[in-house]
Amino acid sequence: YQFKDLATRENNRRFLMHLSPRMVLVYAFSPDFSVRAMYGNAFRVASPFEQFISNSIITGLNQKNIKPEEINTYELSADWTFRKKLNWRNTLFYSIFKNQIRSSNGSFTNVIDTRQDGLESELHYRSGNTNWFANYSFVMRIEEISSNPTVAVSNSLIYSPSHSVNGGISQT
Repeated sequence: YQFKDLATRENNRRFLMHLSPRMVLVYAFSPDFSVRAMYGNAFRVASPFEQFISNSIITGLNQKNIKPEEINTYELSADWTFRKKLNWRNTLFYSIFKNQIRSSNGSFTNVIDTRQDGLESELHYRSGNTNWFANYSFVMRIEEISSNPTVAVSNSLIYSPSHSVNGGISQT
């Protein structure tokens, strides 16, 4: 993208190229039991609002380089199918989240890096045209690092619970 710096009247060009790979290895021990190892990478650029606040005369900071947030995830999963109706999936995961954009000193900037791990267990059951599911998730923050001493760090999750349970029924 291109932006014009109104304070200096200079034209600046910023280009972002990012490859977001996702790789999966699957090994089926039998038709009813398989194991998967997965890796994924994703990113998010700052929203127009975050960039406006960070680069405006309102804050006077003129921060031109809010880096994209980036996450790397690693997962190990096992699937068991019982009598072709019940499927039980268990997943262990670990993620590294870098350059998280947060509000700091009245502006948005890359402040936080975090690492977390967890597990999820899911049950899926099919009977005729009725499907139901239930799952349990646990996520634990391992580490949170702040590059700004005014931003407090926490080794607990802030915006979501550590434990969650979901369930549902659908008909086709």
